[in-house]
Amino acid sequence: RTFRRKKDAEELSCGFEVIDSGLSVDNVIYYDHTNKVVFNWLDYKDKISQGDFVDFLNNVDYSKLPEGITFEIK
Repeated sequence: RTFRRKKDAEELSCGFEVIDSGLSVDNVIYYDHTNKVVFNWLDYKDKISQGDFVDFLNNVDYSKLPEGITFEIK
């Protein structure tokens, strides 16, 4: 149970960081098994631009996120 709660907390912190940046979480997924957040993972949803992704990366507060997290845009 503790393990699942930790993963849930990590997923929530990622979502809050995306929302705090002003981006939508409609087309974002957090893969807890790889500790990766992927933007534009669904082809049929609105996508963020490369510029918005770079702005996010430049302003993300890594102290609020799981250690070693990575971000990707498709």
